[in-house]
This record gives sequence, C-alpha cells and structure tokens, in this order.
Amino acid sequence: MTVRPLTILCVVYIVLVFYASLMPFDLVADGRLAREHFDRAVKFWPLGHQLHASRTDLMSNFLLYVPIGLLVACRWNIAGGRTVRAAIGAAAVAAGVSLSVEALQLLSLRRVSGVHDVTANVLGGLVGAAVGAAAGPRAWKAAAAGLADWWRHRPVRVLALAVGIMLAAEALSPFLPTLDVSTVWGNVKRSTLNLAAGMSPHPWDYWLVRRVGVYAAWTLLLGWSISPRRGRRTWPAAAALGIGFAAAAEVAKLLVVSRSANVANVLTAGCGAVAGAAAGAAGLGRLARAQKIALGLALLAVYTVHLEWSPFQPVWDMQRAADKLPRGMEWLPLYHYAMGGRLEDIRLFAQTVILTGAIGYGLVAADWGGARRPATAAATMGMFMGLLGLLLEAGQLLLPTRTPSVTDVFCFALGGALGGYLARRVPLPPAESPQPTDPSP
Repeated sequence: MTVRPLTILCVVYIVLVFYASLMPFDLVADGRLAREHFDRAVKFWPLGHQLHASRTDLMSNFLLYVPIGLLVACRWNIAGGRTVRAAIGAAAVAAGVSLSVEALQLLSLRRVSGVHDVTANVLGGLVGAAVGAAAGPRAWKAAAAGLADWWRHRPVRVLALAVGIMLAAEALSPFLPTLDVSTVWGNVKRSTLNLAAGMSPHPWDYWLVRRVGVYAAWTLLLGWSISPRRGRRTWPAAAALGIGFAAAAEVAKLLVVSRSANVANVLTAGCGAVAGAAAGAAGLGRLARAQKIALGLALLAVYTVHLEWSPFQPVWDMQRAADKLPRGMEWLPLYHYAMGGRLEDIRLFAQTVILTGAIGYGLVAADWGGARRPATAAATMGMFMGLLGLLLEAGQLLLPTRTPSVTDVFCFALGGALGGYLARRVPLPPAESPQPTDPSP
C-alpha cells in the first residue's frame, strides 16, 4: 500500500516528463546543430544576460520538477534509506532527468534548451527532495491509511475529496501565487461584485452546468460522506461546506497572478449547494448504492459532454471541418498538452483522465459489460471511452469555437482503461460495511 504505488508514480511521472519535454520528437543526429544550440543555451540566465522564458515559464519548470524530487525522496526514505541520503539521491535524480532532457533538446529542431531551464528544474527538484525526505514518508503513510479507512467504510468520501481538489485546481489556475501588494490590490480592483456583470462573460448553460450543477452534485457527495449520526444537520452542514469552499476559492484568487474574484461564482455555486442539500434531504440521500452509481454516471456524462461541446453552436461547414482535422505530429498522444508546456495543460490532462476514469470505474462497478479480470476490464473501458472521446471530438468539427484533438481521445481511452482496471483491482467494499466511529466528515 505504500512503496509499490510510489514506485509506479515515480516511473510514470518521469516518463511523462521525458515524453512531454521531447515532443514532437524531431531529433536529428547533427553535431553542428547541437553545437549551435549549446552555444545559445549557455547565453541564457544565469550564465548569460539573455532570458528566453518568462517568469511564468520559469515557475512552470520549477513546479514541474518538484514532484520528481518529492516522490523519489519519499519512496527512497520509506524503502529504508536515511533522510539525508534520500534527499541527496532524489535531488540527483531530478538533476539527471533535467540534464538528460536538455541534452536531448540540443538535437531538436523546435525545442529550445537553456541553462535557465536546468536551473529552475534543479531548484524544483531540490525543494521537492527536501520536503519529500523530511515529511513525505509520514504524510504518505497517513494519507494512505486514511484513504484506505475511508474506502473500507465510506468510499464516497474519496470521490468527494477528489472533486474538491479538482475544483480548487480550477479556481487557482494558473498556479502562480503572489504576495506582491500591488498585484493583489490590482486583482481586488478588477474583481466583479455586480451579479449581472459577473455572469455576462459566460452563457447560461455554463452557469447551470459548471457552477449550479457541479456544486449541487458535490454537495450530495458531501452529504453522503457525513456520518448519519448527524441526522437532520447532515444536509445543512454539506451546503455550508460547499458555500464556504466557493467563497474561500474566490478570496484565494486574489493571491494568484492574473486572477480576480467574481461574486457570480459564489452566488451560483451557493444556489447549487442549496439545491443539492434540498435534494438530499428530500430523498436522494437515502438512495441505494446502485442508484447512486447510476446518478453519478449520468451527472458525469452530462458534465463531460458540456466540457467537450460548450458553447454548442454547430455550423454545417465541411470546408471548415476539414481544416480542423489533425495533421502530422498532431496525431501523437498528448501532443497539444506537451507543446503547451503550461501547468494549465497538466491540470486539463489530469482532469480529463480523472473524469473518464470515474466513468469507467462506475460502469465496471455496475457490472456493465461483464468483464471480471482487471486486464479485460481495462481493455473494454479503454476502447469504450476512446470511442466516446472520438465521437465527442468529431462533434467539435461542427463547432466554430472548438478544435478537435487526438490528445483528448487518448486521455479518454487512458482514463477509461485506468478506471476499469482499478474497479477490479480495488473494488467497492460491501454495502453493509460497518460505519466508522469518527463522526466528522
């Protein structure tokens, strides 16, 4: 429960870093080209005065390598290594990954290698290694034990936690915190306190699905997560948690570069939380497990379709549709996210995989398709969700403001396969499982 998942996370994350950093794999064995790229690379900060990347790019490179140091140090320490050795070893691994990536980028026709990238990467790896070696093992074991206990007694808490993390990530994107007084004050002045003005940037379906609907569903999850010992206080407490979270997220935006608060987000999320609590109190809170799974799958399907097709304004123009078809390297998995190279792209990748993984897990948990073996369930859900992703992306050919992406089809298939596999490897506990003694949510 502790070492093996960490090992898998370390390997998968490092492989993804290599894959994304070397996209579109236009490497050529040209010594003169590599020499020219190297001469240009050493002219960048801190060795030179040039700066190819913005502060946002440097922060992205820094944060990208924090998980490498953190995961490797945590895994090394848990496996029996000493704290100092784990930190040094993890920092060395992060530095080795960065140097390898930058060295290979010297042979790329489109990628730009620079000393500033290595500096940001190594600093991120050092910070992650220090935190992972010092606090990682204890935090990882506590989180693993807590999640295992929740899964045995009240698995809906795990899903509620995942939704909360995704909502926080969406609110705090692009993940560039600041304590600069002028920046924060600028965010405050740009904040929107008028409801009509706050709702004007998005159509009605955005507010209905992405705010009211999402917070209503999350409030249901929160209510199901709370111990039944609270009785009549369960649903008011769930609504209060949802509203408080929405308000806190808007305040936190003021501490993020280029973000500002919008009262419409709080009010629409509050309406959703109240609606979810009312629905729970009216009877949805007493649904059987199979009914909860069916309801969850329906809500996930509506949300996923809205993400893919919003704004839904189809135009029948075959020439425009043909111009949107992927070409060349765009057929590679994760091409668009890798070439974007932003933390926002990482968030979108994780969001798509988690959403489709939840659908795949729910379908297998409901015995859809009858696959019993983990590998069979993974293959079945991977193909099904991949076909669903292909259908949704094909629909974007008729939407003037949307462009289909093979990357999203791949993420659909990957999420579905992961969800199907986990549904058989980590199935839902029996419905009659005893309740935990801790009455807190």
